[in-house]
Amino acid sequence: MHQPIHELTDAFRRGDLTPTAVAEDYLFRIGALDGKVGAYLTVVREQALAAARESELRWRAGAPRGPLDGAPVALKDVLCTAGVRTTCGSKMLERFVPPYDATTVERLRAAIEVLKAKKQEISVQTIFDECGLRYAAIHRNPEALALFRANSTSLAARKKRSRNKNTRSDEETISSRDPLLAYKKPHLVERVRTAEQRLLDVQQQLAVQIDANMQREARIAALEARLVELEPYRTFVEQMRAQMQREEQGRFGDLP
Repeated sequence: MHQPIHELTDAFRRGDLTPTAVAEDYLFRIGALDGKVGAYLTVVREQALAAARESELRWRAGAPRGPLDGAPVALKDVLCTAGVRTTCGSKMLERFVPPYDATTVERLRAAIEVLKAKKQEISVQTIFDECGLRYAAIHRNPEALALFRANSTSLAARKKRSRNKNTRSDEETISSRDPLLAYKKPHLVERVRTAEQRLLDVQQQLAVQIDANMQREARIAALEARLVELEPYRTFVEQMRAQMQREEQGRFGDLP
């Protein structure tokens, strides 16, 4: 489950994962590892699970708040969040529980709710028109940035257009390069599997040939070594044969 946010939300959309399961997995890892790592000062388990369940209902209904709805988020301990201990890592503030959200977060949340009620696009421009909050202020605040990205209809539309454009571009490229690759997916998968099987067969044949060549080379090397061992005997035999021929010529050379 430890994937980039866009892969998690794509899995939410397909139904392969749920925000509740992801939240429980992250909370389990925090409980198992944070005693050694010490990355978290405050973990709001119940709030996280409640928010995940609400997000899961929205995904099931096909109406998520945005492309990041249900993704787990961790905030720096310097951002005020209403009802959650915010210490800034300081002993002096270790028991401080702010009754309010950070100004940027509060203004952004209020503007988003108004735009949703008006059924208007949620974008940088509409946020500025509604509450005067500029994108630079949103970008400097991680919580506000996550809130904006989770609810921005303009970002969701841009992502969808980009996905459709990439799909069309890929189809055009495939069609222009090889018309046979424009088959439907099952045909393409079958072609790939056939090619992989052929490649595997060729690799096996090459392995058999290489093994046979190695065995032949080994036999040749063994024969050459044996010939080297027998070389003195060959020389001796040739000498004895020459001597016997000389003796025969000497013995029978005067016969008519």
